[in-house]
Parts: sequence; C-alpha cells; structure tokens
Amino acid sequence: MNPLLEATSLFRRGLYENAAKLCRELLEKDDSNLTAHHILGKIAYLRERYDESIRHLERVCDEHCTNLDILIEYGRALRLAGRAKEAIPFLRRVLQSGKTYVAHLELGLALAETSQDDEARRMLEAALTLKPDCPYSIRRLGHIARRQGDYATAIRHYEKLTILFPKTIHSYPDLIKTHLMAGNPQAALEACDACLGFEPACTGVLAFKYIALSELGDSDGAKYLHDPERLVRRIGITPPDEFNTIEQFNRRLSTHILHNTIRTKTPERYTTTHGWQTQNGTLFQNDTELGKQMAKIIDEAVEEYVANLPTDPNHPVFAGAPTATHIESWAVVLEEHGHQAPHIHPKSWLSGCYYVELPEDFGSQPESNAGCIAFGQGEIELHPLRQPETTVFRPRAGDMILFPSYFWHHTYPLQSKGKRISLAFDVVPSKGWGK
Repeated sequence: MNPLLEATSLFRRGLYENAAKLCRELLEKDDSNLTAHHILGKIAYLRERYDESIRHLERVCDEHCTNLDILIEYGRALRLAGRAKEAIPFLRRVLQSGKTYVAHLELGLALAETSQDDEARRMLEAALTLKPDCPYSIRRLGHIARRQGDYATAIRHYEKLTILFPKTIHSYPDLIKTHLMAGNPQAALEACDACLGFEPACTGVLAFKYIALSELGDSDGAKYLHDPERLVRRIGITPPDEFNTIEQFNRRLSTHILHNTIRTKTPERYTTTHGWQTQNGTLFQNDTELGKQMAKIIDEAVEEYVANLPTDPNHPVFAGAPTATHIESWAVVLEEHGHQAPHIHPKSWLSGCYYVELPEDFGSQPESNAGCIAFGQGEIELHPLRQPETTVFRPRAGDMILFPSYFWHHTYPLQSKGKRISLAFDVVPSKGWGK
C-alpha cells in the first residue's frame, strides 16, 4: 500500500502511534510532504499538544491554502494554545470563503477569548441560526453573559443545554457553577443531583456538590464527600532497584524534567502561575525506561491507596472505581511566587502528586504554608456565602500524595528562589467512571 494511504488509514482507525511513526519516516525522506505534516498535526491536536500541532499545520496552512477545514484546524489549534489573537485573521479568511456554522463558531470563540464580546456574540448567534443545537455556541454565550455579571442570562443559556442534552454530563457544570456564583446553592445542588442521577461518579459535578453542601451549611453531607483525613493519603516511595537511595532517584528525575522534556506555554485554562509544566503526553518521551520505572511506582502507590480505603460501597470513590484505567502524567516546576490556583481534575478518578525536589530553604520560608498543597478551597467566586475549610499537607521529597480527583486543591505561593519540582498524575477511567 502507498505509505500515505496507509498512514491515512491508520489515522482513521485510531492507530495514532502507528500513523505518526509512518509519517515521521516519510518526513525524514521528504520534509515537504504536506499530507504527512497534516496527519501529524491532527494527531498532536487530538493529544492536546497544541504547539506541536501548530508547527505541523502551519506547513500546510500557508497564505495560498484554500482548504477551509485546514484553516479551521489551524485557527482552532492556535486558540487552544492560548494564541487566540493570531487565530482570528485565519478564521476571518474562513468566514469570507464560506458562511458555515463552524466558521462563525470558531471565530466567535476566538473573539470571546480576546474579550471582544459584542462581535463574539454576533458570531455565536449566527452559528446558532445555522445550527440551533450547537452546544459550543450556547455554552460560550453563557460564558460571555456570566463574565459580564448577567447570571440570569447565563443560566438561561446553560439551562437550554440541559433541555437539549439532558443525559450529557457536559450540560450541567456551567449551570451549577453559575448558580453557586449567584448565591443560590440550593439550585446548584438540584442541578448536581440531576446529573449524578445518570452519572453518579462524575468528578466535576461531585466537586460542585461538595461546595453546594458547604454553602448550604450541610457540614455532614460536605464531609462525607470531602474528607481529607479518610481520602487523602501520603505514601512514601521506594526507589527502583538500580538506585541506592530515593535521593539518587529524585536527582535523576529532576535532571530529566529540567533538561530533557518539552515545556509548554501555560494556557489560561491551566492553573500554574510563575512556573511551567511539561507538554501534555511528552514527559517521558525521551526516556522511556525512566517512564516505565515511574509508571510502576504510580501503579504500586495506587494499589496501596485503594487497599487502604475505608469500605463504603455507596461512596462515589467506590461507586466510580473503574475496571480499566490509564495513567496521564506531567511535571510541574514552580519558581519564586509560583503557585497553582484552586482546581480539580475533571476527567479522572484518582489524582496524585509526587514530590521530586524542594528548595533547600523550604522549611524556613516566611510563611509556614508556602509551597504547600491545600484541599477544600474551590474557586473563590464559588464561595459567596461561607468561608471554606481547608486541610494543608506539607510536601516532602520522595513522598506521594493521592486523592480523589474531585477534591478541590491549590498550592500556596512559593517564597523561595529555588525550584519546587513535582510530578502530577491522573488515574483516568478508560471506559468511564465505574465501568
């Protein structure tokens, strides 16, 4: 079979690694092969490696390109990489060439991300005229209204999603969040229960339910869901056999992270400030043996965590326990004033953090909690009625902390000129929560 046809066939069948390998071989022979660049760009996009996707797609998407689908792919990758301003000219070219709902949608999304709300609204409403059930247009119109403080209009948009797609989990989180921001935790709780009625272990909705219960003053209900004493566990790690000490292993891991990985510009949707992360899916791309060692460590820690959980089959951590999982991991390096805003890991079941290296003066920083991880505090606008309780865990190099992915967590700003290096990971259900 023609190699390009074979690569295309592999891509369409979801065999991305095989397709990528074949395309890279083709590019070694002829770097001007635009089809190979296009396939690699699409694969990188699907793996959320947007910078890599852009590098390949821009080879295809030059000023003479007339393929609207490719122009949209390139503009979308730019937007998701946090470069919406650069995306807008390409997406305007698309709109001039074809008045499709996708053209209006993508331009509207890019305009919204650059706070050009009036034009963004016009584009998104035009997309809805062409496709009245376009969830992305409806959701972004809700976002624009919420950003402007018009919670009533935002709620109307989000409620439309629950009417159009009542059994889709993505229809509910924005509605719940807006009810919380508007100071209506009862309505938020009702929307949570509507979603959990058909997906009882949905991580994002469980996170909001904890806040709704807290805001309603239901401390027992909140603690049942979110009990760090029971459900956050610190596990000491034994180094792989070839390393004499955990310090030796951590030095190897630290060197790899700092000098042998691909960094990513942190998009706004990420939570790291004054620091950087490794690009999605690339942490051990250049050292697969080290990756296998770390994967074994994570697997053993997860087994220990699960084995020591209190038995409660009604609890969502048990109800959501998947039968098949895969691990996604990335490194986070915080520098002076570095911290992470409150967040959860919405697509996962369990999450964890392994502490690789801490600054020498970590124990003598001006603030006792500087550089520590805390659980219980959601995004500040979600707590208009009550101050949330937080539980702080102090990092120790060589320790791993595991917790349910729906636990809100953040880090306090580092007050050191040294680096705080950690390896974060998610235990992701391969078939869905509880499946």
